[in-house]
Amino acid sequence: MKVATRNAVGLAGAGLVIGLVVGLALPRVEAEPEVISETATETVRVEVIPSACRMALAEADEGFIAAADFARAAQDGFLAASNMDIAGMEAANADIEAITARLQGNNYRSYADDCLEDR
Repeated sequence: MKVATRNAVGLAGAGLVIGLVVGLALPRVEAEPEVISETATETVRVEVIPSACRMALAEADEGFIAAADFARAAQDGFLAASNMDIAGMEAANADIEAITARLQGNNYRSYADDCLEDR
């Protein structure tokens, strides 16, 4: 039995050596890297300001300008009144009437309502 075991071990050892020699002698074949391509689609939300909102902002700007003009005209009127300047009071009154007409033509409220409906 010792001979059979020794032969088996010898054959196994020889097989291992032959396998290593053959394996090292053969050219290596490198595997191609696997290329995985994916297309990613991203949805980007772009906020668009509705025209009613832009118009509301423009009308609001005009309203603030008119308010500043009104404050100046009122100051001129009070100054004219304190100096008993009738012509100055009439000029301030004419300015206030013109500003009032500008404000009456202001459509801020309508545009603002339309803007809020779009939201």
